[in-house]
Amino acid sequence: MMATLMTATAAVGAAVIALPSDHRTKFTLFLWVALLSASACFLMAVIKATNAAQPQAFDVPGNYLSSFTQDDLAGCPTALLIEQAEIYERQINLNNDRLQVNADSLRAALAWVKFSPFVAVIAGAIATAFPSG
Repeated sequence: MMATLMTATAAVGAAVIALPSDHRTKFTLFLWVALLSASACFLMAVIKATNAAQPQAFDVPGNYLSSFTQDDLAGCPTALLIEQAEIYERQINLNNDRLQVNADSLRAALAWVKFSPFVAVIAGAIATAFPSG
């Protein structure tokens, strides 16, 4: 969805700038800059959302019998279970941290989308107020 918005705004912005020079007005300049700014915001949102959705490995080595040494297998099962619980706790905490980072990334993506109209209007207004040529 976000990629479609980004592509559509960039395409319309490119179509506006492709107008013949005698059809260009301050409004078309405003529209061109605004659409490209919105497209940039949508691109940042896509990047943030994609980063949040990337799969991450979550492996528990103690679940594989091949990970146990002979000393582990011959030792006290209670000590082994306690060590395994410590590994689980550490991995759960790491996974929770990763989930928090992903949630922050999704919030940032939504913020880019939410503020894209404002960025577009401000960028268009600045471009029309201070033309470069």
